[in-house]
Amino acid sequence: MVQVYNTPLRRRYYANRCSAAYCFFLLIVTVVLLLPFFMAYSASGADFWVKHATYLEEPTVKYNYKLVLILEGTKAGGTLPQTLFFSTLAPLNSMCQETLRVPVLRTQEVDGDMDGRAERLDISAQVPVENGEAIYSAKMMVFFEYELRDHAKLSMETMGFMQASSPLAGQSLFVDSDLEWHQTWPLSIKGGYSTPYGSEPLLDLNGVGPWDGGTGAKSIDIPTILKRYRDRNYTTELSSNSFVWEGMLPPPTLTNGDAGTFNITATVRYPQQVITYQPSVSEVLFDAGIKYLFMFVVVYLTLDLVCAFVFHHQLVDTYVHTEGVVAATSSRSKFKRF
Repeated sequence: MVQVYNTPLRRRYYANRCSAAYCFFLLIVTVVLLLPFFMAYSASGADFWVKHATYLEEPTVKYNYKLVLILEGTKAGGTLPQTLFFSTLAPLNSMCQETLRVPVLRTQEVDGDMDGRAERLDISAQVPVENGEAIYSAKMMVFFEYELRDHAKLSMETMGFMQASSPLAGQSLFVDSDLEWHQTWPLSIKGGYSTPYGSEPLLDLNGVGPWDGGTGAKSIDIPTILKRYRDRNYTTELSSNSFVWEGMLPPPTLTNGDAGTFNITATVRYPQQVITYQPSVSEVLFDAGIKYLFMFVVVYLTLDLVCAFVFHHQLVDTYVHTEGVVAATSSRSKFKRF
């Protein structure tokens, strides 16, 4: 014989509203609906309602042609301290005319995969060094326009600070670092582009000028700039620094009128970043729903087996009605007791 068709056999259990079977049914429904929530909340803890989420994004970074370079060392054969200053901003150079030393500066943004987003910034600076001068420390601040587009929308000015020093007088410095995104608070994804600190420039050019009654400043106040910058919720930093200080001992002695150079070669890379943001209400509900649904399936299947055992063995009184092909020739219902 070959099966050509089948019909499922179903048993229905009926009971009055004022009965133990109906109270058991209400208890099971309540447990099925509430227990998964408490189980999911207990397993997730405070993360059941997602307060922040993350995603990976390649930021759009543009060098905004603002750079500050400070070299520190000695002059007059090592008998006097020396500070050399340069920036791409005329007001800063006017403030520090006494220590201004103009280098040969070259910058290039490289977009290797031609996707419209630069992957790195190459910086090359050749600073003239006069006879009797020696360089022992180098500091550089580079400023960028930083933009996020994929999910959270943000556009702001950021910077990277690098420094290197050595007890040996140097003739060149090589630096290779990543521009890393840092945040102390999740970004909001509501609305359009966010422009935090737009009214708070890192270098306030309107407040820069020579001191009244003096010869000017030797350098800018880097600690104050760094502190003000680090107080922000959203910043970038140059991390994973790989630097090589090429020194020479003793410092070179140049013929009167000759000059050497201190060479800086820096590469700033723009890697993908992990962005933390505040999820929308729909994301929070969706995530919580997935956790609840998983526990609901587990609880439902477990309690379904319990109900099958209880009603099949008539641990509570019910009316049983059997449907199907056989049910057509049977009585409508009958009462069973265990």
